[in-house]
Amino acid sequence: MHETLTSCSSPPTQNPTVQPHQSPLLFSSSTSRHHQTTAISSLLKSCSQPNHLKQAHALILTHGLQRHSSLLSAATLSYISLNLLHSAYLLFRTIPNPCSYLWNVTIRALANHGHLHHALRLYSSLLSSAIHRPDKFAFPFALKSCAGLSDIQKGKQIHQQSICLGCEDDLFVRAALVDMYSKCGHIDSARLVFDKMRQRDLVSWTSMISGYAHNGRNSEVLEFFHLMRCSGVRPNRVSLLSSLSASGRLGALCKGQCIHGHAIQTGFETDILVATAIVDMYAKCGSLDLARLMFDRTDEKVADKIFELEATHSGYYVLLSNIYASKSRWKDVERVRTLMAGRKVSKVQGFSLIEFHNHVHKFGVDDRSHPQAKEIYSYLEELAAPLKQNGYVPLIDFALHDIEDETKEASLFYHSERLAIAFGLINLSPGVPVRITKNLRICVDCHNAVKIISQVVSRKIIVRDMNRFHHFEDGSCSCGDYW
Repeated sequence: MHETLTSCSSPPTQNPTVQPHQSPLLFSSSTSRHHQTTAISSLLKSCSQPNHLKQAHALILTHGLQRHSSLLSAATLSYISLNLLHSAYLLFRTIPNPCSYLWNVTIRALANHGHLHHALRLYSSLLSSAIHRPDKFAFPFALKSCAGLSDIQKGKQIHQQSICLGCEDDLFVRAALVDMYSKCGHIDSARLVFDKMRQRDLVSWTSMISGYAHNGRNSEVLEFFHLMRCSGVRPNRVSLLSSLSASGRLGALCKGQCIHGHAIQTGFETDILVATAIVDMYAKCGSLDLARLMFDRTDEKVADKIFELEATHSGYYVLLSNIYASKSRWKDVERVRTLMAGRKVSKVQGFSLIEFHNHVHKFGVDDRSHPQAKEIYSYLEELAAPLKQNGYVPLIDFALHDIEDETKEASLFYHSERLAIAFGLINLSPGVPVRITKNLRICVDCHNAVKIISQVVSRKIIVRDMNRFHHFEDGSCSCGDYW
């Protein structure tokens, strides 16, 4: 016999001291179904710990309420609030008739937390639902998932569906379309959507500016930055980084100085990423004195200030660690790692994705978990000799370990992008471009290696990293070695 509420004379919501882990003790067989659902609903709202939520969820199953939509919906929202997204997704799939709000909240949460395939699966289910249809709240996050996966075909389908369902003109849907087309490398399509927008917010402007930057359209980057400022929209970090980078690539010192001024006005000059971009811009424009002056003002002092403001942002620690490693300052590298550990900061793990036969294959650095790992590593070993014969010299300073040079060289050769590229070269038909997506910036050594790989194997290789698209062909890259 199940345990059910012993104190059933008053609704559970009137007992604020009840905790989820105490709930099984409050049940007896005399409790009505109404009181059971009310009690569990109250418990779900009070859950602040995963184990409490799991116990409350177990009560739903124990008391035969697994078809009770309102309870399952409340449990799904609780899983989302605790960032237990996989559990939320699995539970959502069991709800008989989810409401429109729950569809949208779940798709949004999955997209925002990187569960992109799950987000698109839910979107497809919503599209085929007999009760609900995607609306202006669902489309932006379905498109965001396409952008994250560089899935242009799915993105185009969703664009067409937004037109059919009368949502294309919504500001947020259009902004998401601009972002999706930009990140998938279809910048001209993004421009067409942008030009039709009656209102343009910071997200829309930034998507166009960063999209042009990612695709090497540097003149358009500066043009759009100017138009954005004229429209009264203040630049953010992304638009400043893109515009500073474009100024450096074009050698446009005056425009770069103007953008530096905007960085000062908006308070971004002390941002370590923007400060680094300013130094890089001055150096590429040939103004080494200004680059040095900015570097001396930046260096570790700015990093220390940023650590105070964003102590858990791993990117800043990694950037400073890279600076120290390139100078062989291994004690300082270890100091940064110790600081990260003390503050419980986790370094973002790099990975590369490649799609083959409608399946996305994921690779990490020195990853041997793939079914074709043996073949992939053998292929890379065979490539080593022709790469060196064509001028490849490993940049061992970029191997962030105080180890022997030979070991550093080996560690560089098995970065995630090289594993993904090798997989593509093995499996794709001759002449088909190899397209991969990397979640971090491609390192200088891999950039040099992929240029030569494209020449050795006579294949076009397209890498989308966190900054831009790199089109490698015949030993050169579309970025001109500036990224």
